[in-house]
Amino acid sequence: MTAFHAAPQVQLAVRRYVLRAVDEVHLPMFSGSTVRGAVGRALRRLVCATRLPVCEGCPVRSACAYAMLHDGFTPSDRPSGFGEHAPPPLWIRDLEAGRKLGPGDEMAFSVVAFGPAVASLPYVDEAVRGLGRSGLGRGRGGVTLVDAQDEQRSTLGALVEARVEALSKAVSAVSAVSAVSAVSATGTTGAMGATGAGAGSLKVRLRSPVSIRLKGRAWADPSRPKPSWAERLLGGAVRRRVALERRWLELSSEEAPRVPRVVEDAAGLKVMEENIEVRRVKRFSSTQGGPVELHGVVGEVRLGGDGLQAALPWLVAGELLSVGAGTTFGFGRIDLEAA
Repeated sequence: MTAFHAAPQVQLAVRRYVLRAVDEVHLPMFSGSTVRGAVGRALRRLVCATRLPVCEGCPVRSACAYAMLHDGFTPSDRPSGFGEHAPPPLWIRDLEAGRKLGPGDEMAFSVVAFGPAVASLPYVDEAVRGLGRSGLGRGRGGVTLVDAQDEQRSTLGALVEARVEALSKAVSAVSAVSAVSAVSATGTTGAMGATGAGAGSLKVRLRSPVSIRLKGRAWADPSRPKPSWAERLLGGAVRRRVALERRWLELSSEEAPRVPRVVEDAAGLKVMEENIEVRRVKRFSSTQGGPVELHGVVGEVRLGGDGLQAALPWLVAGELLSVGAGTTFGFGRIDLEAA
């Protein structure tokens, strides 16, 4: 069995912000990129020591909170396997649907801070408060910070273990009820009562667009079947955790788990039901200097089978850390429920 925790004591915090519109604020339907960009601009104004027009070549870049939190900057003497810009240790999550806010209307979003980003959350608080000066959305409507509260703050290991325990109990309880119902309906346990209902299942809600592409030689074989959503979700959770740990905890590649091995360990994980649809989102990319279309799927996937217990810690990591592409501005948000 692949070991789950390389660094169980790493800190993780989820912080919820509530903003109130002072002027009219126009937000796109998916506002993750808009909110992240506004917070990033305010953070740069707050912490930039040199006032240089660009970060490239800045002499204090390796010690800059903006470079760490927003860009995921990796100095050349600290290889992570992800190039100069590793996954940032701070990302947007749980955005409300974009809309036009009138004066007095409120909106909310959360940020997740991983490892060293937790200690820098006071900078994020001030950056969000600074949105009152810079504005938000099309036309940069004025907003004010109403509330900032921790939703979760603990070690990753403690959060995962508590969530796995709660979900395991919930899955067992649902399975027991299903087994009793099957007996009542048929008068005998039969195959369904002994295996199908008793095995339990897990509903995975894809709350914001999820886009996962599994890479590497194991997935490049054209004769290999297209990855199922069981493999995608499991593999995406592994890749996400490994990417964060290798950059921000200096985890060596030898210690990092491998996606194919984890998928093999949970080989009995099956897709029981699938109800998903593709969503396309346009966002402005300052890097590419224009609009970029991103796509992912939303909906629900129900997972079950003999591999569910082996997969559960990884799926919970995906719930906490998000999965796939675009996680920095709110893509890849999943949540889990016994089914």
